[in-house]
Amino acid sequence: MLPPDSFLLRVPHALEANPRLILDCAGWVVNSILISFADMEKVAEAMPLDKASAELEHRLFVHCWSIVDQCHTLRSLLRRLPSTPHPEIADFIAKTASYTLIRNSMDHLSGNLSNLVDSQHQRAPLFGALVWIKVEPNDYVDGQLATYKACSVSTGMVLGKPAAWMVAPAPNEIAATPVSNFRFEALDHSVDLSGLIADIQALLRHFENVVKPRVEKNIRASAQSMGLDPDEQLKHRGSGGLKIAMMIRRGP
Repeated sequence: MLPPDSFLLRVPHALEANPRLILDCAGWVVNSILISFADMEKVAEAMPLDKASAELEHRLFVHCWSIVDQCHTLRSLLRRLPSTPHPEIADFIAKTASYTLIRNSMDHLSGNLSNLVDSQHQRAPLFGALVWIKVEPNDYVDGQLATYKACSVSTGMVLGKPAAWMVAPAPNEIAATPVSNFRFEALDHSVDLSGLIADIQALLRHFENVVKPRVEKNIRASAQSMGLDPDEQLKHRGSGGLKIAMMIRRGP
């Protein structure tokens, strides 16, 4: 999850309503992606490779599709930010275009069923295929990574010409962790899930190092021009966090 003091979780209330709402939503969406990815890692690490595990396999794809949907939402939100020169934001939107393509393909699935059934084009099973790298202690020889397993799971009806389906592992460097290099493919599109997390971390650094100081500077300048205390204007931040527990008495 995002750290509690993250700018996207503590957007100043004094910020104009439209960008404040966008940034607040972006924080919620980013947290959703990070949580889904962390849970997916845990499931992939726990899933046995030598026997059936239908529930764990299904959980993997619940997280995959959640990340796809939330990334599409994040791209849509970032596009609505006021038009200021932020190449880092534009680069993120461009690099993640495939998430919107997958999401849109699934959104129009009911209208494309006949075409999918009739097509002879070989493609991943209907709800996708996921691959990742698994590294275990015995994969190291003299402290160096010597071997690793490329794990692949697919789900849904096989489309086109029947064949075994294996997605190529993500090309980035193999991480020295139990599981890494997650890549998801569905409906003729492929996305690097591990790469997405790295791109989100870079985006978050931009918000902390560039957007946050700029927003706070503008709020201070606006407060001073109206004779208000800038520190007071920046004191109120964030949203949510309200928990309510009510004691309900039953009977007379």
